[in-house]
Amino acid sequence: MSNFLATDDTPWNLLVAVSVYSLPPVCLYYRSRRYLTAGLVSGSVAGT
Repeated sequence: MSNFLATDDTPWNLLVAVSVYSLPPVCLYYRSRRYLTAGLVSGSVAGT
């Protein structure tokens, strides 16, 4: 996205497409990060 902004004529349609396309993975990450960190921590603790 930074390459798009470095030009004089900013292609806003491409910037909006990239931001909309990357929104669902970001939402999924924030909804499941509690479970991801809990799984990683429980696997690293010995004796559980």
